Amino acid sequence: MTKKLALMLSLTTALTICLEPSFAQEKGTPAYVEKVKVTLAAIASEEDKAPSKNWLPTGKRDLKTAYRATANMEKANFALDLQDFVNNAGEKLDNLAGTYVPYSKRKSFSESWWLRHSSVYTKLSAPEREKWVDEAILDATQLRWQGLKRLNASYSASHVMAHDGLMVQLYKKQDKY
Repeated sequence: MTKKLALMLSLTTALTICLEPSFAQEKGTPAYVEKVKVTLAAIASEEDKAPSKNWLPTGKRDLKTAYRATANMEKANFALDLQDFVNNAGEKLDNLAGTYVPYSKRKSFSESWWLRHSSVYTKLSAPEREKWVDEAILDATQLRWQGLKRLNASYSASHVMAHDGLMVQLYKKQDKY
């Protein structure tokens, strides 16, 4: 009876994954990228309305800078571009110790990105821009993780641990405010 139950659960899980709308879409295609953006923007909107208690290593999502007023689709675009940047730099969750992209490089990329994409950011003082970038890096990294979990739901325990470790590292590196 136990083998039958295990087989039924496996088949149910496989069927559920195959019926997932993102399953048939090739990752990296324009349709999939758009689906990810919409998902990330929806998660940001949900977090704006009711922040989860475990968004960051320090607890709930509590945006304190002018970044909080940025449109959620823009936050989604930044999250995807930041993820592309670290992926292209070689970072892999399954070998984070050997592939971690330093915070200074993330920060440099992010400063440049926001200068090109936000008129609000460009008008801020240097200290305010620095706080914005620190907040945006943490938020975007967690936003992307939550989006991938929602679309794929297939992460190993080692990936979860690596992501949690990454978030702690990013939090430690930012300038506190």
